[in-house]
Amino acid sequence: MLDVISRDTVKLTELGILAWAPKLHDDLIKRDNEREHELVICADSSWLGKPGTTIELQFVPTAGRIFIKDYNVFSYTGHDGAGNHVSFYCRLDIPIGITIRGRVKSHRTRGNIKSTVLHYVKVVKPK
Repeated sequence: MLDVISRDTVKLTELGILAWAPKLHDDLIKRDNEREHELVICADSSWLGKPGTTIELQFVPTAGRIFIKDYNVFSYTGHDGAGNHVSFYCRLDIPIGITIRGRVKSHRTRGNIKSTVLHYVKVVKPK
């Protein structure tokens, strides 16, 4: 694709590739900005709970959710309001700033960010 974009002239059959270049560029810039934002917010992240324990937190997404078609779920990445990085998969549409409850599946390190991975995530209804 880079070969087609970098040439001064393109063939008629290559216009379909060229048409996607601006959107691809915008998507890559947006993703880079989201990752930078995540690095700044979650720089001093700590792990939440121990694997197997259930925790409750206010979830604030740091990146756009990604739909995984093969499993019919969304992948969410964000933090708990205190800068502790959290990620999970869920079929539900999780609004910004809602309280969730989930079981700690594992702890991971992404670069120098400590991340807590949740599963069995549910939205906590306000009382």
